[in-house]
Amino acid sequence: ENSPTSQKLSGVMKLTPTKQDLRQLNKLASSIYLFRAMPPHIVDQVCSRLELYGFGDQEPLIKQGQKGEAFFILLDGKVDVIVNKSLFRKGTTLATLEAGNVFGEMSLIMDQPCNANVIAQGGARAFLASRSLFEYLLAENEPFAQTIQEVIMERTVDSSVKSNVKNKNSQSTSSNQQEQNPTKSTELPQASN
Repeated sequence: ENSPTSQKLSGVMKLTPTKQDLRQLNKLASSIYLFRAMPPHIVDQVCSRLELYGFGDQEPLIKQGQKGEAFFILLDGKVDVIVNKSLFRKGTTLATLEAGNVFGEMSLIMDQPCNANVIAQGGARAFLASRSLFEYLLAENEPFAQTIQEVIMERTVDSSVKSNVKNKNSQSTSSNQQEQNPTKSTELPQASN
């Protein structure tokens, strides 16, 4: 078998998927929200255009702040999602993803830089869907485009709700502070004659 547990991965390697890998990909892809509205034969066609890569321990699949050029479907192994990692900082681990998880798609969907690092833990294999494949599906596949539109709408609503809550919290915090610390009068007492 061609998996991280039986084959030591180091660096980043383009791999040739086995028939078993492709069967597993088709099974995973059929349950991924991006492909939920697509007919099975189209999902199969999409899967045939994905490329398999192996990532050694601690290899980044995605780097925070970079333009997203692909999204990934994790075939096996584990990856950590880490924010604010730098040369001198460990960063904060937000999640550990396993087989079947998709990541990197939000950067493509929202056309924004990646908001986290995704780093292989102990080796991982993932199928990569390029930006060009994503854009092709967006232009040519109505169910895919509709799903992406729904994701954008949800994300926009989530962002505006969070923004409103944040603004209300900061307004109530400042009004609470004003109630607790009323401003002193700047008027000088009248001099008595």
